[in-house]
Amino acid sequence: MKKVEIFVINGEMGSGEGCGGSCGSGEGGPITPESFVQMFKDKNKDVAEFSIFDFKNKPQEDMIKCLNAALAGSGQKLTITVKNFFFMVSKILPIIAVDGKIISLGSCLNIDDLGKAIIQGTSVSCKSGCC
Repeated sequence: MKKVEIFVINGEMGSGEGCGGSCGSGEGGPITPESFVQMFKDKNKDVAEFSIFDFKNKPQEDMIKCLNAALAGSGQKLTITVKNFFFMVSKILPIIAVDGKIISLGSCLNIDDLGKAIIQGTSVSCKSGCC
């Protein structure tokens, strides 16, 4: 079974900019990580275990350490600092990692794309109009 980690802030999968906060659901409203996970599990039984990391009300230093560890572990060259924190978080969250490898940075995913990426161990590419 795959281990999927979702990193968000304030309980939101989307930033509201590129995809209007409604990606994944197809129902026109904001989607929470919990509802995203449930929809995924409804379509893909026994494929993955999920952990959600919501940085709401967490110290900035802790968020920076956690995000930099996830980025470095996936071979990403991005480094988050106190100076670029707010800008970077607005661009890279949500992050979705599978078995420690980031498959998505800052894009909202639909259930089918995420299912394929988890099963195949591949990254998810951004689609026009969503990201």
